[in-house]
Amino acid sequence: MLLPPPNPNASLWSFDRGEHSMQAEQVRSLRATADRAIEDFADNKVIKAIKAGEWTRADYQSLLLTIFPQVHQGTMSFALAAGNCATRHSAVREFLVHHAEEEMLHYQWIADDLRSIGYCGPDPRTLLPGPHVQAYIAFNFYNAHHFPPSRIASSLVLEGLGAALKAEDLLPFLEKEGLTPANFSFFLSHATTDKQHIQDLWDVIAEIEIDDEGFEWFLHACRTAGFYYKSMYDSTID
Repeated sequence: MLLPPPNPNASLWSFDRGEHSMQAEQVRSLRATADRAIEDFADNKVIKAIKAGEWTRADYQSLLLTIFPQVHQGTMSFALAAGNCATRHSAVREFLVHHAEEEMLHYQWIADDLRSIGYCGPDPRTLLPGPHVQAYIAFNFYNAHHFPPSRIASSLVLEGLGAALKAEDLLPFLEKEGLTPANFSFFLSHATTDKQHIQDLWDVIAEIEIDDEGFEWFLHACRTAGFYYKSMYDSTID
């Protein structure tokens, strides 16, 4: 027997597994966790060195090479998580696929920035990731298997950083190094795109079917992402 045509005014089928869409209090708790991670990140050694006038062009090159693998390789964990999502998480799956496609070529911005500051070293794609960035990448791939929807918990921190921290405000501190906005396409571009991304993320999160255990993992993933991302930046300063 053929199924009746879909009712555009009806919700999608629900799956009774003791799960429910995130409650308002859970969303507030998750927002607070992401905000704390962003606040903690703002205290990293790179930003401190920039504001103290101690950050150099060599430090910038080190930062770009450090984060390159996270952008070049780490974005693939979005696609992996999408493939592992259960049917009841279809909205998350679709978001993850779209986000992977959108983010996967952003490593080219980093490559452009490296060339713009005179980098003449090996192709960054051939370099092995340092332990701090490898830990961040590995954690995201673990999330993609352990609880696929939680892969977007890391994005709450990263996209939130791009939206909350204004990269252009740090540029005046870098003039003595001869660095201009043309050398910061990766960071300045994300400062623009992340403002919409973060809203899209919260829209998807509000609809995630989740139980209490899954929610606790979501919080844990958010906190851990913030810890690893800050440690990546700190590792570039001796």
